[in-house]
Amino acid sequence: MSKNEYLKRLRSSIKQLPKDDQKEILQDIEEAFIIGLSSGKSEYEISTHLGNPQTLAKTLIADSIIQNSKNNHSVQHFFRIFMRVIGISFFNFFFTLCPFILIAGILVSLFATSIMSVGAALFVVPRSFFNALFVLGGGVILFQISIDLIKLFIKFFLKYINWTVKLVRRKKIDEKMAL
Repeated sequence: MSKNEYLKRLRSSIKQLPKDDQKEILQDIEEAFIIGLSSGKSEYEISTHLGNPQTLAKTLIADSIIQNSKNNHSVQHFFRIFMRVIGISFFNFFFTLCPFILIAGILVSLFATSIMSVGAALFVVPRSFFNALFVLGGGVILFQISIDLIKLFIKFFLKYINWTVKLVRRKKIDEKMAL
């Protein structure tokens, strides 16, 4: 694909990034084309080495979201990052989505069990006061454990996503260097 077509597709794919970031990215890609052309490569060869502009855009957007996630720890933001990384590659779809669903299901079940334990101790008429205290205490402890595990899971998953984006970016840089 030609330089102009590549830049046009990339520009339309990164519209949600801040204007300064868009400008910098487009300048970097133009520079890659200039360097490639000066070394005797065709625009088609350069665009092939750079890869699909939509995939590059997904990687850049995910990277931007991850960089901004240091200040935003909401669940909605976490799932937005997750869906961006899933979109980066087919490999991540299976090796990220399946474990994510499994672990998230376990954590949600653990959290729900803790809530039910506390509810059972408070709302069901217990036969024994000590049994009610035991169930209530177990439920509160389970609740705290589930919250801590969820936080740990999100922290680990964000590190994995960051690693994946760096890996994809490193691959792109290696391809540029091969030009």
